[in-house]
Amino acid sequence: MRSHGPARFILAVAVVIGCAAAACGAASGAQVDLRFAIEHLEGEFDGFEKVKVSQIPIDLSFGGLSSRFSIRASYLQISRTGNVVMTADGPAVIGVGGPGRPQYQTSAAGSSASGLSDVLLQDETFFLRTGKGKTPALSLLLDYKWAVADEQEGLGTGEYEWGAGLRYVQPLSVRWRLVASALRRFMKDPPGMIFQNRWITSLGIEALTTGSLIRIRLEHQPPILDEVPVYDQMGVPTGMFQESDDRLFGRFDWVTSKAGGGTFLLGLWGGLTDFTEEYGFALSWSTTAQ
Repeated sequence: MRSHGPARFILAVAVVIGCAAAACGAASGAQVDLRFAIEHLEGEFDGFEKVKVSQIPIDLSFGGLSSRFSIRASYLQISRTGNVVMTADGPAVIGVGGPGRPQYQTSAAGSSASGLSDVLLQDETFFLRTGKGKTPALSLLLDYKWAVADEQEGLGTGEYEWGAGLRYVQPLSVRWRLVASALRRFMKDPPGMIFQNRWITSLGIEALTTGSLIRIRLEHQPPILDEVPVYDQMGVPTGMFQESDDRLFGRFDWVTSKAGGGTFLLGLWGGLTDFTEEYGFALSWSTTAQ
């Protein structure tokens, strides 16, 4: 998508409202959930200086016994654009060393940018639901990232992404359960780059207590480029390339339900490779259980 400015924002909002209205009509009687969050992460991503990424996402979702559909739109800020780009699964490294700039970006390398992020549409269809005993849950995951972020400012790739996968939940006891997911991410290539389709996988464990949940998980994301360009201190390409590494991080979530309604989440995570942020945190509040 190549249009910019207020028209892009208005169009994105119109589509989100339209999708929400359609979902409401299609799922009369479904549970509606609204979630507000603040997310922040930072790290060098194998560059010379630290990159900071902050976003304020708003999720609107509609759920029933058989499926759950959600729409996410965010306000995004990146302190040093060009070395990382936001994807549906978080930041991905596209350059290392000094400040870089991909072919499709027109703003200065290493500049700060903010604005509307790409819009993510997600659907989860439940094949099995956990019940008494150790009955597992299994669901189909589908999503589509609509490229509305301004790629010329370094906020996105300007291209769509979509994914399909499965989520599995296995109760181990009354209070403990194993959670795992695997999603195949399909990427459309922006100008001058060839992105890899990849598997996004996670494995974790959850502990259920009265009114709260504790989750610990490990997530693995292969790189979107086999090799990334190396830039010098001034942001000039050196002509050399560095082999990419995976984004791998461990995350801790504490989720608690409030007596008056709504759910609060605190998330903390840390990176385990040079191509991963050093740390990140998330705070969110939703109108129903997460």
